[in-house]
Amino acid sequence: MSDTHSSAPNSPVQRVTVRRGRRQWRNVPTRMLALAIRQGKLRRDDEFSLDGMHWSRLDANPRLAQLFPEPAGANVFHPSTPPKVEAQLDELARLMRDINQ
Repeated sequence: MSDTHSSAPNSPVQRVTVRRGRRQWRNVPTRMLALAIRQGKLRRDDEFSLDGMHWSRLDANPRLAQLFPEPAGANVFHPSTPPKVEAQLDELARLMRDINQ
């Protein structure tokens, strides 16, 4: 049994299939992926496949993931404290003030 990838196991992949939902683009040159990402034509949740059967998200590939812009607010940390915990923290702060007086 022979498969098309076994003849050259160490050769770089030249073409892939890309899909978004039910749409597929076959024989996409891998060198065009970076350009399509930079131009906003491909999204991080689009998928690619070497064989049309096994799929991975574009952003699951480390080289491709770094080409996508960071989502808005990605580096901003906004902790939110549930109201019940907020009340407990206020009570604890009040008790600490009473102890220290």
